[in-house]
This record gives sequence, C-alpha cells and structure tokens, in this order.
Amino acid sequence: MVRVKCRYIVARLKFENERDRGIDKTQITIKLILNELKRMIGENYGDMGLGVILRTLRVKYFNLDTRMVMICCARDYNEIVCNVLSLTTQINSLPVTYTIIHKAGTIRKCQEA
Repeated sequence: MVRVKCRYIVARLKFENERDRGIDKTQITIKLILNELKRMIGENYGDMGLGVILRTLRVKYFNLDTRMVMICCARDYNEIVCNVLSLTTQINSLPVTYTIIHKAGTIRKCQEA
C-alpha cells in the first residue's frame, strides 16, 4: 500500500474595499472556499486538472478573525492550488485576494510558521 503525501498551504484572505462597503464577512465558510477552489481549478485547468486534484483537496482550517486558511492537497499538485489561489478574485460575490504565507509537508510545520 502506498502512502499519499500531502502538502499544506497556509494563506491569508484579504477583503478588497472592506472599509468602503461594510462587507458581511460571516458569509464565508469552509464549504464556500472549497467550492470556489474547485470551480477555479475546473475553469483554469479543465476536467483533467480537477480530476487529479479532487481526491486530496481539503480545506483543513479557516478562521474568520485571523483570516487564515489551511488547504491540504496532494504533493504533486500543490502548484496548481497555489496558482488558483493567486487567480481567485471573489468568493460568493465578495472581492477577495489570497496571500500565500507558507507551504509545508505537515500541519505542525504550518503551525510553527
């Protein structure tokens, strides 16, 4: 049996024009983030890209106060997730951007960063 190696990507959400519009940030959940990632992977990499990464793509952690997101994916396809994070401009019609803070092989190393 072969072990599936994962990478954990820690990113920070930044809401665009937060002061101007009074954005209701409570609308954003783990499920919305995951669905938006899947949609963007399918849009940019097609069905093949979505198929290879869908098995291991998970949002492990999201904190609305610190705006930190921890995403788990297969080690071989972590660059796809990083590219899609940089291309994502909105979640649930709220304009956002991601800043990738750290990539690691274990959750413990991500917590240390």
